[in-house]
Amino acid sequence: MKLDLIQNRLMSQKTNFENLESENENVDVTEVAVKLTSAELTYEAALMAKGIEKLGQYSVKNISLTNFDVIAKVAAETGYIKESDIERLIAFRDNPSDESWIAGGKN
Repeated sequence: MKLDLIQNRLMSQKTNFENLESENENVDVTEVAVKLTSAELTYEAALMAKGIEKLGQYSVKNISLTNFDVIAKVAAETGYIKESDIERLIAFRDNPSDESWIAGGKN
């Protein structure tokens, strides 16, 4: 009887472990990377907006050597992101509050 209880408990723990392992392995790495990148971009955009505001206070003109579209294209060309991620990132840039970009516009 005691052996049966121990065996049942071990089987239950094994099942719980296998479920946790499966959940961890089934994480969509691309989606997590896109969410992280979007959070970073949002933070950096806020810092940049504040910096541009400060520059404007002192009549300093801000000239950028690149733009988001170019950065996204180069990131895809170098394999940092997938070509299909460009559209999702641009959708986020254009409207961060619309989270349909997370699923590639299929919300």
